[in-house]
Amino acid sequence: MIVSQLWIDDEYIYKNFPLPKRLDRGVVYSIIQMEQYTSIQDNLGTCLYEHISDEVEAETLDATEQELFKLVQYALALYSANGIISFLRTQFGATRIEERQLEQSSLDAISNGLDSKIAYVNKRIQDFIKNNAAIYAIATDAGCKGDLFTEEETYQGSVFYPADGKVDTSCENLDWPE
Repeated sequence: MIVSQLWIDDEYIYKNFPLPKRLDRGVVYSIIQMEQYTSIQDNLGTCLYEHISDEVEAETLDATEQELFKLVQYALALYSANGIISFLRTQFGATRIEERQLEQSSLDAISNGLDSKIAYVNKRIQDFIKNNAAIYAIATDAGCKGDLFTEEETYQGSVFYPADGKVDTSCENLDWPE
């Protein structure tokens, strides 16, 4: 499913985060779309993501889904703000006048605080899903095509973190050619 609607806009991000408004709206919307389709879908699982997406488009979210959606919007804003900061650090995001006014340390301070906020909001989203039978049933439906929601798997961008936090470094499970 292609992202047919964005769940937040640039004003939502700028209202909640002290980011410079120097980026073109198209760039901000591209970052929001990318984070919605990747990070948010990874957090919700494909079935729940598509369900919420359909309900948002039809404007039929029930009260419980609206509560979840508000958490998801905030998570999306956090992911997007982090993506915007990464973009601003590149040559493509830099402008001479604003670079003189805004030090990189300002962006670093904002970015460093976002990771823990993202983890906190994601935990709240996962707990919300697990504690609501109707939403949990959608998220874990066996007939779902695509990734299922599972609290044992947590994705942060393109890096997978095992639920137990342990990485097997013993090399005992590797099949080496002889």
